[in-house]
Amino acid sequence: MSKIIVNGVSNKNFISEYAYDFEKIINEKVSPELIPDRLYRKGKACWVFQTLINLKYYYGNYLDVTLTSKANANAINILHYDDFSFKTKPWLGSTIVCQADRPPVYGADYVVVQNPLQEKDGKIFIPHWPQPNIKPREKNNNEIKTIGFFGHEDALPDFLSEKTLIEELNSRGINIIISNKNWNDYSDIDIAISFRKNHSVDLIRKPASKLINAWSAGCPLICDDEPSMRIIKLSELDYLIAKTPEQFIESVDKLINKPDLYLSMILNGKKRFEEYNRESTVKKWFCLIEKIHQINKDRKIRTLTRFINFSKYKVKRY
Repeated sequence: MSKIIVNGVSNKNFISEYAYDFEKIINEKVSPELIPDRLYRKGKACWVFQTLINLKYYYGNYLDVTLTSKANANAINILHYDDFSFKTKPWLGSTIVCQADRPPVYGADYVVVQNPLQEKDGKIFIPHWPQPNIKPREKNNNEIKTIGFFGHEDALPDFLSEKTLIEELNSRGINIIISNKNWNDYSDIDIAISFRKNHSVDLIRKPASKLINAWSAGCPLICDDEPSMRIIKLSELDYLIAKTPEQFIESVDKLINKPDLYLSMILNGKKRFEEYNRESTVKKWFCLIEKIHQINKDRKIRTLTRFINFSKYKVKRY
């Protein structure tokens, strides 16, 4: 039985800068947990490079995985939204376009989205990849000394830097750590937080990554209940909500004063993470690829017709 060809497509310069050792990594079956962060920190790298590496690592016996700057006529091609253009010739073969947090995609065979709220008009929800090489919380008790935010500081709402709130936390022996580099290190974090300064319709395109990573790391999460988290919430143990400084302090106090709640949230998070871990996510990708392969076997791909249709969509878009 011949292998299914899965080809990642990205800009030539982007490949040269961030995935110059791609073939070595997949041939040596480097664990996806141990790949360098240049292969997943940027959106295009995360959706294309990391997806290919995971597929090869877990399903290499069934897939022939490649990476090129143009679509392969004999392959199922995976592209990031930014590379879905005339340059990459996506009318060749079949195309899966990862929309990420971009506007709607037109002209692709299949569109993968990262938020269940986007799963309409044929779009397919596959969770964003969890953070590789997570260093989980090291403590095995309910002691709370450190609150951690992983991301860019300018995304935080103003109230989290207010003197009054900082003093309230310090009076409880708690510090806030803001990490914009080591997004995988939760070893000293007791509570994780996720907030956004601006709320807009664009949030429907954002993933629940901070929640899923907190589950993986064994840290309860306090957040502002953005759509991506709300849609996957199953119980009050999934996360706590705070939209004001007062609610934030109340949530922290709740975790301090209710040790059973704190530990229950950690155990619940570990269980919930099973739905979004690497093995579960790569299985969803493999099932999609198998489905597309079967559809392609039953029909002839007409390249000229696809080129004409792609051109029409692009003209209509612009």
